[in-house]
Amino acid sequence: MSAAVLALLLLSACAAPTGESGAGAAPPEPVIASGYRFVFGDLHVHTGASGDGCASDVAQIPKETCGALSDLRADALAAGLDFEALTDHTDGPQLWSGPEGDAAWRAAVDAAFAASDDTFVALPGAEISTSVTGPAGEPEQLGHKSVLFFGDEAQLAGITRSDATPNQGSGTDVGSCQHIADWASRLEERFGPLALVPHHTAPLHPMPTDFSCFAQALTPAVELYSHWGNSRIVAPDHLDYDQPLTAEGAEPELVSTGATQYLLTAYPSIHAGFVGGTDSHTTHAGGVCHAHDVAGEQAFDGGLTGAWFPEEVRFDRTALHDAIYARHTLATSGPRVPAFVRVLDAAGETVALAGDEVSAAAVASLRVEVPGPIAQEVTAAWAITAGEGLGTEAKVAMAPDAGGWFVPWAPKPGHFVYVMLELSGPLSHPEDCLDGGLDDTERVWVSPTWFR
Repeated sequence: MSAAVLALLLLSACAAPTGESGAGAAPPEPVIASGYRFVFGDLHVHTGASGDGCASDVAQIPKETCGALSDLRADALAAGLDFEALTDHTDGPQLWSGPEGDAAWRAAVDAAFAASDDTFVALPGAEISTSVTGPAGEPEQLGHKSVLFFGDEAQLAGITRSDATPNQGSGTDVGSCQHIADWASRLEERFGPLALVPHHTAPLHPMPTDFSCFAQALTPAVELYSHWGNSRIVAPDHLDYDQPLTAEGAEPELVSTGATQYLLTAYPSIHAGFVGGTDSHTTHAGGVCHAHDVAGEQAFDGGLTGAWFPEEVRFDRTALHDAIYARHTLATSGPRVPAFVRVLDAAGETVALAGDEVSAAAVASLRVEVPGPIAQEVTAAWAITAGEGLGTEAKVAMAPDAGGWFVPWAPKPGHFVYVMLELSGPLSHPEDCLDGGLDDTERVWVSPTWFR
């Protein structure tokens, strides 16, 4: 047994009991808005268990400037997070291959549970790269996905890295789109609840997402923003906020079909919420305001996910799973903004929330509420729905009113709407925030509501 593998096994054996890791860091104060608790976290974090990641303790080449698996909780709490997900590569060219890589991935699973307690949740996970072989023998890329495991420590006690990939080794060919859904269903039967999350869906590199391959039952959300930029809407005639650098001028039709707005307009039967992550490769979660330590063409520091659930519900991995599957989520380019969207009837009563499905006939207006001082930094709010063509948008400005932003809304059955906020100011973008963004504004994108 090599010294590296022995060190990994010792780390797993000596990991602090659940809740003891990082005991000196204080968890964020609970954020309560409109009877719901908001929690914020990073659903896309790589550690030294990825071949292209780093850590100060578990890595192919340990690096002191990177985070440590033994410090996950304290590091995340210092970033103001309530949760994170470790999504190390389990296949593809970024794999740390061999038994040492297998042991490193398992050490990350154990570290996630060691870091978790009743105030902070660390999810074990994986990143998979998927493609199929086309008719002429050429690879057809399906995209990258995060696999988030919500099972408890007992359920995941026996999981190995080879379980957490639909392919094997450094390849990406899964044989068929259906194989991904079948593999994920079997994985859930063996190891408890999980979610697939397509991420950095629009950039051409490493690969755009083909939304025609979408396992709806196990894919409740898509990652809208990360250090690759914004995958919301990318088209030849439309430059969006923090647009991926690989988008402009390069096979625009391929990029457009990987954008979230294309998913919403081309596949109306697919209902997926919005989430965000940093795609950090340094074991540090939630770093949205500093120059990241990743080589390559990534321009931005990435975003976060917000999730909400009734304030009387105990926060744990089950509550987080249920919020993500209910699409009660938002993606943010960095600031923790408890944006609460209500869908109202003609009497002003709430008939649905963001993420819900509701009868179009019951709807008369939309309202978004942002409690607390950060509300003063919201400079604009828009309601966004489908435009005239696939992947295009119709964007309607919302008007400020007492405590929020409002717009009359008469939806069509089969359509959707979501709210996007623009923020500017020292709370949302501190003066020393070096996030790589194109300007000092920030964005929040709240999951859509669908109309039947």
